[in-house]
Amino acid sequence: MGAIVNVGDVKSGDANVEDALYALLHRRDARAAFARGELACEELRAIDREQLEAMARLVRDTVFTRSQLGCGTLADAFARTIAAWHAAHPAATLDDLAADFLESPSFDAHAADGPCIEEAFFRFAEATNIGEAATRAEEAAEAIVKTLAVCEEPAFAVPELVRRAPRGWLAIAPGPRLVAAVDGRFMRGAITPLLADLLTCDRTDDVAARHGLSAEELRATTAELARLGLR
Repeated sequence: MGAIVNVGDVKSGDANVEDALYALLHRRDARAAFARGELACEELRAIDREQLEAMARLVRDTVFTRSQLGCGTLADAFARTIAAWHAAHPAATLDDLAADFLESPSFDAHAADGPCIEEAFFRFAEATNIGEAATRAEEAAEAIVKTLAVCEEPAFAVPELVRRAPRGWLAIAPGPRLVAAVDGRFMRGAITPLLADLLTCDRTDDVAARHGLSAEELRATTAELARLGLR
């Protein structure tokens, strides 16, 4: 066998090499295959095994500790969801959760220039049923709205749960609860089903009819929402 190769010395440019290196850093099964000498990519067979494990651990460590634009770390943004995961898996560690997330289709979609990391973790939590659905949705809405509040031109696709407001962004979480960032000010709290419908509808007349709202009441309510920059 040739000389030992450091992970950082591997040259990018070849799709096969890049894909194999990505798998080694993100997937336990790929590292297990590497340890058994079953890695098909010839260029990576001489990588230092201990350094590979250290680099993979570093990747996992950054999943929940790296600060994200606007919303802090994923550990902070999804604190209640992660606490529910810990309660359901008392013998597991955050490193185990990071490994599961990194191997998920949700993270693969994020890595392929798909959704932002906050939405990716939300989709992962949804798919694996971590915690309560309402809590997952509210934490995701808050994290994404906070990110958008400081990002004029997002480099990711804005998820359907978040929508543009006249002077910012908003989302309606289960409850219903409003999560919004308007004019640089973040707001959240319980709202009525009527307000939730008005903030997410195209035809206010339909909402008024459904909730028994008079024309005068509708005008007053929509005017107040407009004053707040929400509609």
